[in-house]
Amino acid sequence: MKKRILFVNVSFPPQSRGGASRVIESNINCMINDNNYEPCGVFCTLIGNQSPNRHETWVHSGVPVFAAASPLRTNMELLVHREDMKAPFTGFLDRVQPDLVHFHCIQRMGLEMVDIVKSRGIPSIITMHDGWWVADHLFIVDDDLRLSIYDYRNNLPVAPRRRMAALKSAIAKFDRVLTVSQNFSEIIKSTGLCDEIVINENGVSPLKLREKTAADKVRVLYMGGIDKRKGYHFLRAAFLAEQFPNVEVTMVDHSRRTGFSRTGRWNATDTRTVGYVSADKVAEFYQNADVVIVPSLWPESFNLVSREASLCGCWVFASSLGATGNHIVPGLNGYTFSTDRLDELIELLRELERNPEKFKTLVKPVPLRTVEDQYQELRSMYDQVIAIHGHAQT
Repeated sequence: MKKRILFVNVSFPPQSRGGASRVIESNINCMINDNNYEPCGVFCTLIGNQSPNRHETWVHSGVPVFAAASPLRTNMELLVHREDMKAPFTGFLDRVQPDLVHFHCIQRMGLEMVDIVKSRGIPSIITMHDGWWVADHLFIVDDDLRLSIYDYRNNLPVAPRRRMAALKSAIAKFDRVLTVSQNFSEIIKSTGLCDEIVINENGVSPLKLREKTAADKVRVLYMGGIDKRKGYHFLRAAFLAEQFPNVEVTMVDHSRRTGFSRTGRWNATDTRTVGYVSADKVAEFYQNADVVIVPSLWPESFNLVSREASLCGCWVFASSLGATGNHIVPGLNGYTFSTDRLDELIELLRELERNPEKFKTLVKPVPLRTVEDQYQELRSMYDQVIAIHGHAQT
């Protein structure tokens, strides 16, 4: 009999926000064809719904999805307790009867779910994709873009001590703590939250692409939204520093509705801003881009966009912070740049202006970890955790 896995994440397709939900979707797609495991359900929040006790259900590739309303509250991303999520989660848990629960991003959902799973003796693991467990900010930088993480060893800072105590207690209830890159593992360990962290690096799914279209200018794509932590203002400042008439920029503003479009100019550079892009439409944007710029000003745990862009033949210019550009071979498939100052990014933009034909050429592929690679590694962890629980119960 197949072992049943329940996934828990703040969002899930078709209402996805961020790379984590797409990673989970890929894991589920791999598991569907597994002889030993099956995805028995996904529990997530109902994004944008403010009605208490409201929920929606749907089926994703045969897998039941339960989305519970999580009405907005003050400092919502900081909350560690959500009493209103207990009943819907318990009901869905009773329905699907998992052998293991795999938690991912649980901001807006509360630690009560972890307690419920633990009280029932169900093994569980957590994959960390962001800074919710170690900072006041998901992107682990403050409003001045300085690294701002907790110090669990010295119980600092003072203000979030109650939150830190709840998180510290909860993390000990998981059978495995995972994160998606060596870079992010080192950040988590530096806080003292936990010492044993397993790296399960995300894989990348190949995207279906038609032949790339031709264009007169070098087409730059930025998909980080109008967010200073994602580097939007940094990118804009670089373009405004000089004239780049041979370049055009398309930007995705996730806060705008799908179908939104607005044109503009940054000095001599034509720009176009578009609204939210669903996961099934992402490939079209890579297809119509020559260079994808990822100027993140926080140390990202992974960054799916930079890797998908490489798979699609785009050049990638990536911030040297975090794991965003770990796969880049300078001059072969892109370049990394420091975000301490604008100089290095401006120089790369000058190179686009000087040598546009170089960057209109498809990059040579470099080996990237696949979703199947990631899933097989994850599968072995499920084996270990379930086996240990089985021995403990005999």
